[in-house]
Amino acid sequence: MAGRKNNQLGKRLRVFRKMHGWSQQKIADILLIDRSTYAYYELDKTYPNVDTLVSLTEIFNISADELLGITKKIEGISVEETFGSYFVTCSPTKQRELLACLENMTV
Repeated sequence: MAGRKNNQLGKRLRVFRKMHGWSQQKIADILLIDRSTYAYYELDKTYPNVDTLVSLTEIFNISADELLGITKKIEGISVEETFGSYFVTCSPTKQRELLACLENMTV
């Protein structure tokens, strides 16, 4: 990922984590890493290795393309459509949290 500016992996990690309602500590525990290491991923201060990226796709049940922001369509369904379906089922509090995350993202 060196040389790629504004890849926003960290922002996508944060959105996927919050979509599941999980803490940074929970993801770090699953990955068997320190919470601070995972926090650095979300801040784009450091990047996960390939094995960790694969684990993250499994944890969030998403494709590597979706995690890395390579494509916006997965099996003919746009991420926006998928997110919209999830969004309407969330509590108002969760919706506000997700909207706050999305406001910080640019595609």
